[in-house]
Amino acid sequence: MTNDQIENLIDELNAQRLGDRIFLASLSRAVDRAKVWLNEPQGVAGFEGVREFFFIKNDEGLYVAAIEDFEYDLHAFVKPAYRRQGHLSRAMKITILPKLFQDGRAIQKITFNDPYVAEYCVRNWGFSVTGEKTAEIDLSVYSAWQEIAPIRAPLSWDDYHSGIKVKLNRARLYLEMIKDQLDMAYGRDGSSCIERYIRDLECLGGEVQDLIQNNLKK
Repeated sequence: MTNDQIENLIDELNAQRLGDRIFLASLSRAVDRAKVWLNEPQGVAGFEGVREFFFIKNDEGLYVAAIEDFEYDLHAFVKPAYRRQGHLSRAMKITILPKLFQDGRAIQKITFNDPYVAEYCVRNWGFSVTGEKTAEIDLSVYSAWQEIAPIRAPLSWDDYHSGIKVKLNRARLYLEMIKDQLDMAYGRDGSSCIERYIRDLECLGGEVQDLIQNNLKK
């Protein structure tokens, strides 16, 4: 994503307008981990899947920065009004890099075009330059770090009825459409292969409801 797109995503998140397409778990007071779906899936683009982010907050709880995690690279962005205030550096050193190590990542690589970025990463985060436009850090330096356990917010019944149920129904109906298309093209033998998946989706709604109910009791 471009910096403008990430800034817009931060603004949308602060305005609480992405509840059905962005899913958060808190890693610390200042850092949330997120899975982001930028748009409703259309099934036509080359990549419409989830994007992984860390969103960084200031002391007032406002999101001011973000890191898009490509695994093989990190794309960092800080809103202009909040630069040079330490939000990004603290989040990286105290939470994000240690968490990546705890999740099984041995080496974190980054790429850059501006030499200043390389200098910044070396000076503030302990990276070593490995090429003309690459740097990396051995994350084992965080091997003794205290475990960072995500704080997860249980789903509500409103989350189920306004979001999950709708998505499950939509997925089931798409499978019904495919079944009908196969049935007309190949007869019953052609469409029977998809019927079990339709039945599975019909059962899945009840299983999700049970999961929500059991966690609301805790």
